[in-house]
Parts: sequence; C-alpha cells; structure tokens
Amino acid sequence: MPFPRLLIQNLLCVFCVLSLLPNPLIAGDWPMWRYDAGHTASTPHDLPHKLAPLWSRSFGAREQVWDDPLNNDLMTYDKILEPVVVGKRMYVGFNDADKLIALNTETGRTLWTFFAEGPIRFSPVATEARVYLVSDDGYLYCLDSATGKLG
Repeated sequence: MPFPRLLIQNLLCVFCVLSLLPNPLIAGDWPMWRYDAGHTASTPHDLPHKLAPLWSRSFGAREQVWDDPLNNDLMTYDKILEPVVVGKRMYVGFNDADKLIALNTETGRTLWTFFAEGPIRFSPVATEARVYLVSDDGYLYCLDSATGKLG
C-alpha cells in the first residue's frame, strides 16, 4: 500500500524541517539529542562552578531489541538512553519497553508515560508545548508536553 508509506515519508520530512527551526529556549534546555540541530553536544551557556546531584533514577541495563549478526554490535543506540530536557521536564524513550516518559527535573518524579506500539529507538525532539518522537511502529507522534496525550 503506497499511501501509508508516502504519508509516513511526508511526516518525517515535516518533522525534520520543524526540528531545524529556531526555538525560544531557556539556558538549561537540551531539546534534542546532542543539544542542537548541528548535534554539537555542547551548550553556549555557562554551567555553575560547582555541580551537585539533585536526584537519581536507575532504569537498569537496556536490551538490544533487534538482531543483526553482521553488524557486530557497531550500532549501540539500543543500549543507551538519550534524554532531552526542556523547561522542567526531561523526556526519556525506551526501546525495550516501547515507551516515552516525562520526568520532573527538580524531583525526578515521573509525570506521565506514553506507550507506542513499537520500540522508541531515538531521542525525541521537544519544545515547551510539544514532544515529537518516532517509533518502530511506523508512526511519528506529536504529544502534549504537559500531559503526554496525542496532540
């Protein structure tokens, strides 16, 4: 069926373009994997001179959810978490649990959980109002950042 494939391709193109648009963010935001659209993995903002942990969460070791014996484990993205932060929310996707969670950055408390129908392999892209993510179920999701509901 070419129609769903074309729709998914178009949605992915829109997603890519939206992720490149400038965003009004606060200094502590880390809205996508490796900070920005250039994936620089660094912020232009100054960090405090002394850092201290506010809280911690343990999610256990990730499991690779696909088998590719010819790859020789060169693709390790299934084995790590790639959180993003916008405002007072941290978003973490789980490939082995097919879910995205939102955490309060001040307390570490889970605010909401969204379940997809397939693994969420890559980190989401977030703004104050929306969270965008893709899943192996073939969908691009747009969630309300406050509630985790489709929006």
